[in-house]
Amino acid sequence: MLLQAAAPIAIQLRRHLTCTVLGRPIYYEQVGTGPRRVLLLPGALGSCATDFQPQLKGLNREKYTVVCWDPPGYGHSRPPERDWSEKGGEFLHSDAEHALSLMKQLGLAPFAAVGWSDGGNTAMLTALLGSPSTVDRLVLFGCNSYVSPEDVKRTEAIRDLSKWSDRMRGPFEAVYGPDRFRSLWEEWCKAYLGYPNGGDICSQRLAEIRVPTLVVHGAGDPVVDPIHHKFLHSNIAGSRLVVWQDAKHNLHLRHPDRFNKLLEEFLDEFDQNNKNELLANNFCLLLLLLLLLLLLLQRIRDWNGERLMLLQAAAPIAIQLRRHLTCTVLGRPIYYEQVGTGPRRVLLLPGALGSCATDFQPQLKGLNREKYTVVCWDPPGYGHSRPPERDWSEKGGEFLHSDAEHALSLMKQLGLAPFAAVGWSDGGNTAMLTALLGSPSTVDRLVLFGCNSYVSPEDVKRTEAIRDLSKWSDRMRGPFEAVYGPDRFRSLWEEWCKAYLGYPNGGDICSQRLAEIRVPTLVVHGAGDPVVDPIHHKFLHSNIAGSRLVVWQDAKHNLHLRHPDRFNKLLEEFLDE
Repeated sequence: MLLQAAAPIAIQLRRHLTCTVLGRPIYYEQVGTGPRRVLLLPGALGSCATDFQPQLKGLNREKYTVVCWDPPGYGHSRPPERDWSEKGGEFLHSDAEHALSLMKQLGLAPFAAVGWSDGGNTAMLTALLGSPSTVDRLVLFGCNSYVSPEDVKRTEAIRDLSKWSDRMRGPFEAVYGPDRFRSLWEEWCKAYLGYPNGGDICSQRLAEIRVPTLVVHGAGDPVVDPIHHKFLHSNIAGSRLVVWQDAKHNLHLRHPDRFNKLLEEFLDEFDQNNKNELLANNFCLLLLLLLLLLLLLQRIRDWNGERLMLLQAAAPIAIQLRRHLTCTVLGRPIYYEQVGTGPRRVLLLPGALGSCATDFQPQLKGLNREKYTVVCWDPPGYGHSRPPERDWSEKGGEFLHSDAEHALSLMKQLGLAPFAAVGWSDGGNTAMLTALLGSPSTVDRLVLFGCNSYVSPEDVKRTEAIRDLSKWSDRMRGPFEAVYGPDRFRSLWEEWCKAYLGYPNGGDICSQRLAEIRVPTLVVHGAGDPVVDPIHHKFLHSNIAGSRLVVWQDAKHNLHLRHPDRFNKLLEEFLDE
């Protein structure tokens, strides 16, 4: 009775505490007694007092145990003052080590890391430093995984504190005093703008994050380059993106009730998913035991009808699953997505620098999942299949031949051969090479569009015409910049242009071997294609025996993206036929 009476009081308690973490005094506040543990990570110069009061007050204390900290050298976690040279200037990496150690020391792992601005960067680094058994989900907002030129510009724009409003300066001056706030802010600007590795905080490691992640973005955010929320969403597998058109950088402070509701729904949803998964696993175990019992009782025939009914009932659930996976193929990590449970196996092969995210979303979503098992991959060094980066010298510069070896090995490794290879642009070239590398017992049909079997003088001319990315529209650049970031996309595109224009054997990819292709082949061409020499679709059709040619007069290079329903219908008809 005494404990029951005391429970509501315990839930309401808000503790203000200090402990020593890795030799430094760390101040933190803790509220609630719930089973779900949450760490709130403030932004630049931020603290419990300035950054997360609405969450400390508003989150459900029966469901959550919430901790907010003042990072080393911020707020009450001083003295000593921040040492910006620690870890070679990687102060966010140092924060991640302290944050992870704090939660372990408090016995509150695993936990959800909820990070704003710099705290979002720290949250990602904490997840990378730990494991899903310590950091089991992420909520990121107003943050970035690298410092872009636009970030530099925006930081310089807010560097002069005299341009800040009293409302913006006030909370920080209350914590540090006007003079120390001014000097500390200048120290932070220098450290942030001079972050090591060219400002790369963790952009090359995002694919390693394997926990449920929510990315929230305020469309009016004046602080962070708007490319970042798309980049995080594209590179953290399975992440969810929410954009609030009416919000800015401090969306959790300006819209606390809405943010708290979104945060709780995200945390509760995955807790419920874990419970459902446990129930499903237990159910499957019971079914297995039942099957063994029936086998022992020699009643398989009587049970066949019931088994069929069970499989039929389970099929719609299995068909809807879309798996985001990574496996090791020929010594390299290969990311792929898989949908459907049908008997016909299909491999979608993206184009130059392409990935599942950029090149085949309408097909992954639209193809019939009862008839097909569809796999799309990110080729080596593209999308989520990195690090490591692409080695253009592999196989003497024949990078498409290397891709073909990896593609064929992937499908064999997954037990999904024979399969239909559906390739666009570079992926079409890879598809042909995959068929030539394998046999009709591994690759049993081809669909080729926007591709070529050799590099013609017209191809060289057209490639040079699109080599300068400044001539690309935002719509063309956007999906790739979201995956690679503007700087890496620019350098990777230049690497591809050099490798493609210098392809070995005078640019002959496989033109002399087309007659060896002996599987049903569909060649599709957009008459307005500005990328590929228009001679190629005719050449492929003439040299691949029994191939079929379809020309769409109203289509261009990316015909499967601009006309997805028509393309999917054509593809399914060809596969079914």
